[in-house]
Amino acid sequence: MSLKLRFMAVALVVFTILSCADHITESRDAGNGPGQSGKKAPATVQAIFDQSCALSGCHRDFQRPFLTADVAYDNIVGVRTTQNPSLNFIEPADPSRSYLYLKITGSSGIIPPRMPPPPNAPLAPAQIDTIRIWIENGAPFE
Repeated sequence: MSLKLRFMAVALVVFTILSCADHITESRDAGNGPGQSGKKAPATVQAIFDQSCALSGCHRDFQRPFLTADVAYDNIVGVRTTQNPSLNFIEPADPSRSYLYLKITGSSGIIPPRMPPPPNAPLAPAQIDTIRIWIENGAPFE
C-alpha cells in the first residue's frame, strides 16, 4: 500500500472516530455494573441501535452512551446528557424532550446536527417512527 493510501486510510479512521465523539463522556456507568438491571429496549428498537449506532462503531466501545443490548436501556432512559443538561437521552412519553430523538431527527438547536453523522445515512423514517412510538409509549423495557 502506498504512503498516500495509508495516510488516507488513517485520516478516514480518525475522521470517523471524531465524528462520533461529540459526547464521549455522556452516559451513566450503572452503579451495579453494565446491564445489571436486566432492562432491555424492545427488540425492534434495539435492532435499530445495533445497526445504526452500536455495531456501526460509534456507540459500542468508545462512544457514550453505549447502545449495545446489555447496557443501552440503563444508559439512556431517564439519564441526563452532559451536552444538554436540560434533557434526558430518552424522556419516557415525550420525544420532544428526548435528546436521542432530537439527534436522530436533526431537530434545530442540537449540535452537532443529525445522527448518525456523515458519511452514514440518516435513519429511515420508519426507524425514526419506531423510536418515537416507543418513547411515546413510555419507553417500556423487555
